[in-house]
This record gives sequence, C-alpha cells and structure tokens, in this order.
Amino acid sequence: PLGNNLNNMADTVTAKLFVYTNENQVTKIQLPDSITALGDSAFYGYSGLTTIQLPDSITTLGNDAFRDCTGLTAIQLPDSITTLGNNVFLNCSSLTTIQLPDLITTLGYGVFHVCSSLTTIQLPNSITTLREGVFSNCSGLTTIQLPDPTRLQRLVIMYLQAAAA
Repeated sequence: PLGNNLNNMADTVTAKLFVYTNENQVTKIQLPDSITALGDSAFYGYSGLTTIQLPDSITTLGNDAFRDCTGLTAIQLPDSITTLGNNVFLNCSSLTTIQLPDLITTLGYGVFHVCSSLTTIQLPNSITTLREGVFSNCSGLTTIQLPDPTRLQRLVIMYLQAAAA
C-alpha cells in the first residue's frame, strides 16, 4: 500500500511530485490505476490538497490517510472501497461532500471526526461495522440518512455490545 515512504513509487510521475514538493503546496492528486490501497498516513497533513482522484482499483483507505487535509472540500470514493480505516478524514474541516460507496462495510474509529463542514451523509445498507466516534465533533452535520431500519437495528445492537465489552 502507498504509505509514508513515497520514494518506493518511483514508477509514477505523481509519486515523484510528492518527493520534491512541500505537502502544503500540493493541491491536486491523481493516482494511477495500479494502486489498490492507500496505507496509513498516506496524505496526512496535506493541508493544501483540494482535489484527489482515486482509481477504481482502490479497496481500502488506511488509518489517517487524509488526516488534517484541511483544504479538501469533496471526495468521490470509488465503488470498490469496502473499508475506511481509523481517522481517515479526521480534521478535514472543509470537507462538505462525500458519498459512501454502496459496498462499504466498515467505518473505522473517528473516520469523520472534526469534519465540521460536513452537513449530510448517507449510510448504505452494506455497513456492518461502525466504530466509535465516527461523526464526533461534526458540528455542521444535520442529516444522517440511515440504511434499512432492520439492518440499522442490528448495527446499533452490535455497536452497543462492542462498546459495553
């Protein structure tokens, strides 16, 4: 997975850009189709990042992948993503729009923690794991569109059982 050591990705022009550029100056990223996962902290602290295009080949976003990307306003997650790790979008305070893929099953701890500009999100029926603090300190969040009520009931019971353990 793509992670902190971007020097290992010398085969792509995009990755070479990161090696020589201050992360605050990078505003747009387009990843190649060969990438299947973003490792932990892949773009942690890229505060100037406003746009990223993720390939359809990605299935997982690792922990803290976009943490503190305070300039990121929207992101289109490919349908291939099934897991969002812990704190993936933590403190992406400008993030206003995100659509979760229909096949996503897991939202890690604090995935959207302090996404204060996020106003609406829809949880798809595929969600099976919802960790603590997913929407904590999302002060602008006014609408969470929930999946099928029967599935939601099972999800809440699983969440409460995990929290009590």
